Amino acid sequence: VINLDVSGSTKFGDTPDDTHQYTGSVLINGPLVVNGGSVIMNRTVVSTTPFNAVSSSHFLAVQTAAIAEASTVNLPAANTLRNGQSFVIKDEQGTANANNINIVATGGNTIDGQVSVVIESPFGAINLYTNGSDKFFIY
Repeated sequence: VINLDVSGSTKFGDTPDDTHQYTGSVLINGPLVVNGGSVIMNRTVVSTTPFNAVSSSHFLAVQTAAIAEASTVNLPAANTLRNGQSFVIKDEQGTANANNINIVATGGNTIDGQVSVVIESPFGAINLYTNGSDKFFIY
């Protein structure tokens, strides 16, 4: 069942077991609520330095042992991202104490008022979100 009304509202299906497959892009403005399922965010393995994060990444899995030196993750400019977009940067191999992970804000952006932050604890992680303009914040 597909219900369309003059206001532009759309409702697909009428039972919890309805399945719909879409191709192309879907833009969601507002909270995403998933009932009976899960939302999967993109995981990107970081095994080179410097690494330039992109907007489609969410989890950045830094492989510090593979890099074998301090690594740098450059964040995209905040104004190229959506307000509230987030990144999780994680030392997945537990060697950030020997091979620090430097997270750098580019283009005059800041991370809690700083140009960069460092993960230096084994298996350390940092969660960031942006205002979509000029700043990133640790949460």
